[in-house]
Amino acid sequence: MKPSYDVKVGDIIEIKFGDKVSKFEILKVPEKVGKDLGELIKIL
Repeated sequence: MKPSYDVKVGDIIEIKFGDKVSKFEILKVPEKVGKDLGELIKIL
């Protein structure tokens, strides 16, 4: 997945920080930036 990929509700995103890999599920995609992150993603 490229950084410019448009995410959709239900997408699973993996981000690698050093040796650790974190997974997130997209719950909402807001039309405006500024929403609380907790409403937008679920940490898996």
